[in-house]
Amino acid sequence: MSNLLQSQELWEPLSGDDLEVMTAVLSRHPDCDSKIGCGVVSIYVAPAAPRGRCFWVQRVDGTADDFSFRCAINGEPPLRTKLMSCCRAAVVDSIISFKTQAFAGGMYVPCVETGVALTWQTAHVDHDVTPFVRIADEWLKAASPDLLEIAPDVPGVITGWRFLIDEAKASFKAFHDERARLRIVSPFTNMSKGAR
Repeated sequence: MSNLLQSQELWEPLSGDDLEVMTAVLSRHPDCDSKIGCGVVSIYVAPAAPRGRCFWVQRVDGTADDFSFRCAINGEPPLRTKLMSCCRAAVVDSIISFKTQAFAGGMYVPCVETGVALTWQTAHVDHDVTPFVRIADEWLKAASPDLLEIAPDVPGVITGWRFLIDEAKASFKAFHDERARLRIVSPFTNMSKGAR
């Protein structure tokens, strides 16, 4: 895995055996469900802050997060990790809707920090001001335990978790949408501070 990390071209999605191996590694990560979120589009290598390289997952909703293959271990992820995955899955439509609106005017949107022109594939959706995790933690602290029934998501390439009760999904989505300030940023900008 160290060889792959060092030899893989930056930003180039893994494929074939490399993708299969890293998908299996990611599934063993202690924060697997949080890393996977609502589902993974690709796994690739990108710069890690402050220096070096790291494996990254690009999620279905346009967000991304890094993961360390060295942290991949066996065991059941903690409940909080599963709940974060449920929360991310609950707001996929909001994230995609924001990205769709951002690209409504054309094929390119500038990164709000660097001004670099981004395509749909290269643009990341970032939570500005209040990170996603803080929004989710606030809601989880106030949510009725009755709402927090969860289950593994529908099997796919990589799966996450989902709320079993529609009211929980709707409640978190409304809570998130009221508080989240989303923006379009470049992958490098997003990854230099970690996904939010």
